[in-house]
Amino acid sequence: MKDKMVEEKYPHRDLAIPDVVNALRRFPDLTPVMDRFVCSCVQLGIGKPQEVICCKGTIPVRYRDKIYNIPIKLFLSGLHPCKPPLVYVTPTSNMVIKAGKHVDNFGRVFMPYLTDWQSPSSDLYELIQILCLVFGDEPPVFSVKQTPSSPPLACFEEITIASSESPAVISNSSS
Repeated sequence: MKDKMVEEKYPHRDLAIPDVVNALRRFPDLTPVMDRFVCSCVQLGIGKPQEVICCKGTIPVRYRDKIYNIPIKLFLSGLHPCKPPLVYVTPTSNMVIKAGKHVDNFGRVFMPYLTDWQSPSSDLYELIQILCLVFGDEPPVFSVKQTPSSPPLACFEEITIASSESPAVISNSSS
């Protein structure tokens, strides 16, 4: 299978691949996929559609002595790991985002680790560990009872994710 982290999109792939592989080994409920979206942030190009690696799935968060699986997406720009990922909480249909100190109404995550990101000392594994701790103190979602006639919840303003998701291959070898 052809490697999706092509050099023209990810010039720092020699650093990005081990970072992603390390995080995915330690958080097996996250999966790398190619995801196309339009972002209104300067980091990825305002209004410009991009197809990037996205680590999506759930992370285990301890809250009141119970483990909850919080759904997230980490979008890796072509400058990863020199630039931090964009992190979003992605609630299921029976969840609602609880905006707080680190998460806005649209699920975008903000925290010092992201704003102070310094390659090579910052990495995805440590970021996810911090997310687990922060979300344990202040959960970013809560569950709601879904009625059969309720429409799905809209969660994002800053990104619009197209349905062109395809599995991403992350490997240490060149293909």
